[in-house]
Amino acid sequence: MVNIKETIQKLFDSGISGYRIAKDTGINSSQINKFRSGYSSIDEMAVKNAQLLIDYYERVKNDKKI
Repeated sequence: MVNIKETIQKLFDSGISGYRIAKDTGINSSQINKFRSGYSSIDEMAVKNAQLLIDYYERVKNDKKI
């Protein structure tokens, strides 16, 4: 089973820029930056955004070797 929080944190800890994640997922870049910096908690992220980020992580993990 996928651990949502760990998967999203791996994405945020990767070398992929917040701009790139935002552009590729459609999530506002300021929101991405708030989650990355810890200003907003991943635990309180909207389910829709969490799913978009997990789907994105799954698409790029093999290409980027995250």
